[in-house]
Amino acid sequence: MKIFYPIYKFILFFFLINIFINQVVAQQDTTNLTVSFEALLNLSLKELMEVDIVTAAKKEQKLNEAPSVISAITKLDIEKMGVTSLIDVLKYIPGIETSMGVNGDYRVSIRGERKDGNILVLIDGHQLNDFYDGKSIYDLPVDFIERVEVIRGPGSAIYGTNAVIGVINIITKKNDQEVYIHAGTNNTYSGTIMLNTGDPDDTEFSFLCGLYKTDGANVNPYSNSSFNEEKTNRWLKDIFFQNRLSSKNLDFSIMGIWRNQGSWVGPLYDLTQNSEYKSGEVIGDLSYKFNLSKNFILKPILYVNYIMHDYLIQEHPEGYTSGTSVFTDGAFTKEKYNNITLGSEIQALYNINNQIDIISGLVYENLSFINYDIQRNYRIVGSEYMGDFNNYDNVSFIQKDKIRNIFAYYLQGDYNIDKLNVTLGFRYDNYSDFGYSINPRIGIVYKPFEKINLKLLYGEAFRAPTFKELYDRTNFDESGVFGNDSLKPETIKSIEFEIGYNGTKLISKLNAFYNLSENLISIYDPNGTGETGVYQNIGNSQNLGFELETIIQLNKHVNFFINISKFYKLFEWNSSDIFHSEYNYFDINGDGEMKNIPTFRLNSGIDFKVKKLHTFIGINYGSESTNNNRYYLENERVVNIDPYLSGNFYISYIILKNIKLSISANNIGKLKYSDPEESTNINLLGTNGMGQPGSTYNLSLTYKF
Repeated sequence: MKIFYPIYKFILFFFLINIFINQVVAQQDTTNLTVSFEALLNLSLKELMEVDIVTAAKKEQKLNEAPSVISAITKLDIEKMGVTSLIDVLKYIPGIETSMGVNGDYRVSIRGERKDGNILVLIDGHQLNDFYDGKSIYDLPVDFIERVEVIRGPGSAIYGTNAVIGVINIITKKNDQEVYIHAGTNNTYSGTIMLNTGDPDDTEFSFLCGLYKTDGANVNPYSNSSFNEEKTNRWLKDIFFQNRLSSKNLDFSIMGIWRNQGSWVGPLYDLTQNSEYKSGEVIGDLSYKFNLSKNFILKPILYVNYIMHDYLIQEHPEGYTSGTSVFTDGAFTKEKYNNITLGSEIQALYNINNQIDIISGLVYENLSFINYDIQRNYRIVGSEYMGDFNNYDNVSFIQKDKIRNIFAYYLQGDYNIDKLNVTLGFRYDNYSDFGYSINPRIGIVYKPFEKINLKLLYGEAFRAPTFKELYDRTNFDESGVFGNDSLKPETIKSIEFEIGYNGTKLISKLNAFYNLSENLISIYDPNGTGETGVYQNIGNSQNLGFELETIIQLNKHVNFFINISKFYKLFEWNSSDIFHSEYNYFDINGDGEMKNIPTFRLNSGIDFKVKKLHTFIGINYGSESTNNNRYYLENERVVNIDPYLSGNFYISYIILKNIKLSISANNIGKLKYSDPEESTNINLLGTNGMGQPGSTYNLSLTYKF
C-alpha cells in the first residue's frame, strides 16, 4: 500500500491548485443561451454541469446531491467530443478502461474489475445485458443518446443483479429533430433521422431510425515479430430504431437493434477470418403515472426484452490439421438461441414532507431461455473433420428451455435537513434457482460550505450466476468449459468517500474507494492448456483506489478537463472450493496482485471555439500491465504490455444556422495492445499482448430541423 502515499500528496497539491485557479477565473461573466449549434459553443461550465440524473435513486436528483459516485455525459458533451460510439464516450470517464475482446465484443472494466455481467447496462432504466452470458453491447451509436449516466460502485440496492462494480444508464433522446450522415475510412458510413411531433406538455410522438456500417479498424494483432501478416476481420453492420409516445402520465416506447459483425481474432486466438455474429435485441416499455394525491405517486410498469442470438464461430482457419484430420473449410460452430424477459414493476414515490422522500417498488420477472441449439462441422471426440454441421457428439443441452423467476422488493428513504442528506435503503431479491440476496445501501451527502460537498457511501451488491455458468454442457470430453449448477452468487461490499469543489469556472472531485469481492466466479483451469475447465467460485479480492477529476473553464473560448485513476487489487484463492482439485498448479505463496488491466489511467481534453468553429483534442493514457500472479503458469508466461497513449481530434464548423460539418480522428498514435483475457493464454498473440483497433477518420454532416 506504500505506493499510494506519494500519489495522495500529489492529489492534495493538485486539488489546492485547482481551488486557486478557480479564484482567478471566477471573475469572468457568463451568458445564458438556449441550446442550438451556436448556443452549444457558448454554454458555461455551470450550465453544462447542472444536470438532473435519475440512475442513482430512480428519481431526479442533482448530480452533486446523488448518493453515488456518478458521472453524467450529456448530448452536448458528446457533440463537443465528436464521438460516434458509446465506447468512445466511456473511455473518457475516470476509472474506466475499454478494450476489444477476442470475439469482437468490446470489454469495459471499472476500477480494475472486468467480467461479463458485472456491469449493469440500462437503456432508459431497462436492462440490456443478455442473461445467458451476462454480455452487453458497448459500442452503440450515440445518435439516439440524450445522456449517459455512469455509477462507479455497487447499485444492487436499487437494480438487483449485475450492478456489482457499476451501472451504465443510457437515456435516449425524446424531442430532437435532425438528420445525420457520416462517412469515414475503412468503408464506414452511417445515417440517422429523428422526427418529433406533438406538444411536449401534452402528447408527443418521436421516431428514430438509423444504420451504421464499417469494415472496421482492423490490424495485425500480433504484438511482436510474426510471419503471419494477416489482419483481423471485425466488420460491423447495425440497424436500429426507436418509437416513443408520451403524454402527461402515459409513456410507451419500443426500440431495437439488429447487429451483424465479424470476429477479432477468434475464440482460440487463431486469427480466423470468417466468423459471423448475428444478434438482435428489442425492448418494449409501457408505464402510467397515477397522481393519487399531491404527495403520492404510483407508477406501474410493464416491459419486455427479447434477444436473438445466431452465431457462426470460426475456431480454426481453412487447412487446420488435428492429428490425421485436415479441416478443409476450417473448424466452425453454429450457436443459436432466443431469450425473453417479461417484467412488471409497481413503483411508489411518497413525499412525506419537505425533508423526507420515500421510494419503493415491487418487481417480478420471468426469464425464459428458449430454442437453444449448437452444431459443429467436426466431431469433438478425436477432433475429426466432418464437413457438414451436426451434433456429432450427441451433446445434451441442459440449458435448453431453462426458466428463472425473480421476485424483488426495494425501499429507499431520503432525509434532507439544511446541508445534510441521508439515504438509507435495501433491496430483497428472491431467485427460483438459487435463493435470495439482500443488499443494503447508506449514503451521506454533506455540504458544509456553498462550493464544497462531501459524500460517504456504503453499499453491497451481487451478481447471480448466468445460465451459461450454471448449465453449459456444450463441450465434451477434455475440451472447453463446463457449467456448474452449485455456484454461489458473487458479492461485493464497498466503501466510498468523495470530496468535491463546485465553482463557477472550476469543478473538481476526489473520491477514494475500497471493495471486498467474494465468491468470484471464473473458469478454473490452472494448467492453462485449454483442456477441461469448470466455472467455479474461485476466490475473493480486495481493491483499493482513487479517482480525481477536474473541469476548468479558462475563458469563454476554452474548456479543459483532466481525470486520473489508480487502483491496487489483490486476489486470494478460495481453498475450500479449489485446493481439493486434481490440479496443484496454484501458487499459495504468490502475492496474488491483479495487474492484467492498467492500474493507472489518465484522460484529458481541451475544447475551444472561435465564432462558428469548434475544436476538441483529447488523449487517453494507460499504464503498463502484465498477467496476474495467482498460480505457476501465469508466472511462467509473464507478458509485459506497454503503456499506451492515444489521441483523438475533432473539428466542426457551422456552415448555416442548422447545418454543421465535422471531421474527426480517433485512436491516433502508436497501436494500443491489451491482454486477450485474464488467463494463461495471454501470450498466444505475442509476448506484449493483443493489438487493438487502429486509427479511424470520419466526415459528418448534421442538419437540425
